[in-house]
Amino acid sequence: MPWQMKRQQQVFGSGFVIEGRRILTNGHVVAYQKSVRVRKHGDAKKYNAHVIHVGHECDIAMLGVEDEKFWEDLYPLSFGVVPELEEDVVCVGFPTGGDNISVTRGVVSRVEIQRYAHSSVQLLAIQIDAAINSGNSGGPALQDDKVIGIAFETLDNAENIGYIIPVTIIQHFLEDIKRNQTYYGFCRLGIKWQPIESDHMRSYFKLTAEQTGVLITKVLSLFSCSGKLKRGDVLIAIDGEQIADNGTVHFRGNERILFDYALSHKYVNDVCKLRIMRQGLEMEVDVCLDKVKHLVPTQLYDKRPSYLVYAGLVFVALSQPYMQHQYGKDWARKAPIRLCDRALYGILENPDQEVILLSQVLASELTTGYENIANLQLFKVNGTPVLNLKHLAKVLVEITHPFETTGDPTVITHAGRNPSSVETRQATRTDIASGSEGVVSNRQNYTSFASIEDEVRDVTKSEASVMCESRTMSFEGEGTENRATSRADHQRDIERSAPSSFGSNSKTSLNSTFSGLDEDPTLISREDYVHFELDKDKIIVLHIPSAAKHSPEILRQYAIGQPCSDDLL
Repeated sequence: MPWQMKRQQQVFGSGFVIEGRRILTNGHVVAYQKSVRVRKHGDAKKYNAHVIHVGHECDIAMLGVEDEKFWEDLYPLSFGVVPELEEDVVCVGFPTGGDNISVTRGVVSRVEIQRYAHSSVQLLAIQIDAAINSGNSGGPALQDDKVIGIAFETLDNAENIGYIIPVTIIQHFLEDIKRNQTYYGFCRLGIKWQPIESDHMRSYFKLTAEQTGVLITKVLSLFSCSGKLKRGDVLIAIDGEQIADNGTVHFRGNERILFDYALSHKYVNDVCKLRIMRQGLEMEVDVCLDKVKHLVPTQLYDKRPSYLVYAGLVFVALSQPYMQHQYGKDWARKAPIRLCDRALYGILENPDQEVILLSQVLASELTTGYENIANLQLFKVNGTPVLNLKHLAKVLVEITHPFETTGDPTVITHAGRNPSSVETRQATRTDIASGSEGVVSNRQNYTSFASIEDEVRDVTKSEASVMCESRTMSFEGEGTENRATSRADHQRDIERSAPSSFGSNSKTSLNSTFSGLDEDPTLISREDYVHFELDKDKIIVLHIPSAAKHSPEILRQYAIGQPCSDDLL
């Protein structure tokens, strides 16, 4: 349940000291932390630490310790360079199986772009054959006493295949913080592409024998490149680096790597020079690089869960952590194909857009007949396209405002039909179904659905010369107040209840986002009913006065302290 939190637990990891009295470790070691303590090698005392910066995207965190005694006899490590293939590296940390420091030696097997397990983001990684076990995460990988990476994960169902975060990613993390006083993250062009390895395709796009590149198949509208690149352009080079037909660029020696590597050295808002071929004409364009944006978030660490319970209907925003909780680590193969398509390939058309799911229907007299409906996308409420949870909350408030509870909670009045009810109504503490005026945040965390232990320990990695402990704590909030107005008077407010980013043609743009959403013939003009249009051509209709009457009972029945997340209050 999104309103419940798992009990606190301890997680152990490693770390190392760098200049400026800072400690580096893995982001997954301190994810969801409420208390962090560190112990240096050879000292039994544990010192309180705090998180200064964390980059969950690259799985790196920076810690600080205020106690001066901790820094006595500690010397910072310096950074080296990315090692060559077959070169030796040494991993230092505190893996499970003992309390003392552990040193393992391995050989560099591969250097390439990999998908990081903690964030599902593709960045440069180094594969080694040294043993990296639980507890090693965050520990330094050394070569000639210089840090060339951070141990962070292993390959499931394989032996002696571990991965370290290369020094180039670490330096990008540190430089980003130095430039902006905070961590912004890595940037992308904002395009989708495919290789041009077919001779027919090369001839079709008028490429000469010397020209190589990749075909731009989609330009994402929310990125800066949308005004300069077009579908059908051939991307030939980035900052003078020639792109091969398979999408790789020269790395070093005889090694090649995906052209995303050329972007990993840049920062948000940096300008990138591109050479493209458009309809047989070669040209150069300057493109500003943007932060990666996803329709369905790949990770939601260190954020509280958002949810909305309306008359027993539980709504959440789709995220990849939610998919993992519902369908397991192999959710990409086990989950319904419609949800997988949205989670993996959904395109963000609006900055505030979310995929809203009816997560489950709480069994009660009010929801009889709907109990088996679960994990279906919500498209519209009473014909109004829904942008995100915040928008959904506003729409439901406007729809339910005309109905309120009098002094007798069993008597439901309609403000539009009973003028006396307007004179006697009072703002009462109640749930969203009876008209609360809260707002739901559109970017919150649903990982409380799953055990935090699973979230952290699924990534078999953690530690190095500093042992880190993290704990999580539960949270609680209070309800909000409500008001009532005439449904007719607020019909236009319902249309305007979407955030300002909708624009003047908001309804059209939202409908275009959800393909196939024409006017639903099942939407009948019944002002005392609320109509939910869902995926798989399903609908749910509820009698608003009945919903207002039974909602408090449903909340008590399922021990739900409040009908919405804290950010609604």
